[in-house]
Order: sequence, then C-alpha cells, then structure tokens
Amino acid sequence: MEEFRYIEPKSLRRACDLLKQHQGEAKLIAGGVSLIAMMKNRLVRPGVLVNIKAVRGLDKISFRPRSGLRIGPLVIHRRVAAHPLIRERFGLLAEAASEIGSPAIRNMGTVGGNLCHADPNGDLAPALLCLDARLKLVRPGEKRVVSLDQFCADYYTTCLEADEILAEILVPLPARRSGGAYLKLKRTATDMAVVQVAACLTRDARPGVCALARIVIGSVGPYPILAREAAEHLVGKGLSPEVIEQAAALAAGQAQPGADARGSADYKKEMARIFVKRALKLAWERAGGSDWGDARSVSA
Repeated sequence: MEEFRYIEPKSLRRACDLLKQHQGEAKLIAGGVSLIAMMKNRLVRPGVLVNIKAVRGLDKISFRPRSGLRIGPLVIHRRVAAHPLIRERFGLLAEAASEIGSPAIRNMGTVGGNLCHADPNGDLAPALLCLDARLKLVRPGEKRVVSLDQFCADYYTTCLEADEILAEILVPLPARRSGGAYLKLKRTATDMAVVQVAACLTRDARPGVCALARIVIGSVGPYPILAREAAEHLVGKGLSPEVIEQAAALAAGQAQPGADARGSADYKKEMARIFVKRALKLAWERAGGSDWGDARSVSA
C-alpha cells in the first residue's frame, strides 16, 4: 500500500470541496471494507483519503409513513439486518443485508460504501432497486435524486460526479397487501453470489390477482437488472404456477452472465430462472396469496 494523505472533514460540503480540490486522486472512505482491500492489492492508489465518519447525521435510520424509510450512508449492514422496523415493513432489505459477507464485514461495511462500490455481486442494490428506492446525491450548491438503475452505470461504476456524495437512501413504504423476498445462490456462506433475486408483489382487491410486481436479478450482468417485462407479465393476472413459470423464464432471458469459477453462462441463466420462481412464490405467500408450500426449496 502506497502513502496517502488522510483527511476527516466535519461536513458534507467540506467533503465535496475536498473531492473537487483533489479530483482524480481522492477517494471517500466510510467503512473501508472494499476500498482498503483494493488499495492493498494496488487496484486503486488514491493520493488522498477523505473519511466522512465525522460528518454528523450520516449514520441515522428514520421512518415516516408518508415519506418512508431513510437510511444514512454510514449505517452499517448489521443495523439494517437487525432493525425491527426494517424487518417488519421492508423485509427483503433486511434479508439482503443479512446475506452480506461475514459478521465482521456486516459490522464494518456501510450501506453507502456498498452501493458506491457498485460491485455487480453486491446484495443491497438489487433489494433497494426492487423496493424502488431513490438516492439523494449532493455536491456544493446542488442536490439531485436518482433511482438505483440510474445510479448503477456499469461494472464498479456509478453516476456520481467527481465532487458528488451519496447523502441518503430513500425507500418508499410498500403498498398494502405486499410481500417481498430476497434469495441468493452461493457456494459458501461468504462466497460471492452465483445469482441473486429480489421480488416484490402486491395483491389486487380481486382474490388471487397480482396488482403490482417488481423483479430484480443480480450477479448476472454489470449491474442489477430490473426485469420489467417479467413483472408486467404478472400484473392483472391470477398467479398460477404456470404464470409464475412464464415470468421466471422472461426474467432469466434478460440475464447477461459471464462464465467463471462459479459456473457457465447457461448454468447461471438456469439458476436465475429457478430462483426468480422461488422468490415470486415466497413473495406471493408473504403478501397473503396462495400457499405454495416451502417456496425456498420448490422444484425447478
């Protein structure tokens, strides 16, 4: 690891100013889980580290029924996974946070760091995209709010400008009669995913009919993929096993996996299909729909 200058600003404005002043050589650090590992392996060589841990208010979790859930970028994964309100009202987000790495990583890593690292295997982005979350980005004299699919631009790449900082994650409250699920296929407890699926379904007033749907698949492309066609296929229909199978096939058709040590591209597409089907069935059960038995172990 090479030498670098270390600065702890007390405000977001000062942090933004430092990023602009040292443009091209400055990196933000919060939990540091991913960044320090990349620095040790000489994948990145920042001349300046800007630590925003001292900026007040960035580690808060709050909730209001009208505006929904607000998560500061310095909130650690363990708090998201264990937070009673998140577990009750935003269950798939708690599930995703509980799947991140090891207990040590969940105790150090932050929500903002996880999202800004933009690892295509990251757990939080698919869950937050499925929940239609928005990200508040700030820079001197300017604020903007973007969706997760706007934020994730490519492999390890976001839409953040050089002097811009993720200030808050905004998650709307799911509609009544909604249920969600997050499932992940991995070889070991701490391994990166072969495939991830987040699904959220809302029941219509008509029995057995789906009113709203969102499906996201991860680890099978450069960023989480919102399977719009698959979700649209479910809306207005009774959720029979056949309809769910059709939606799962449509979602898997959007996967863009590459072959690696975790499997071939064809294998990953097939696992995407199976896990979408399982996630949809589990989400439908949690929304108060049909009982499909053990959706996590349902056959292909």
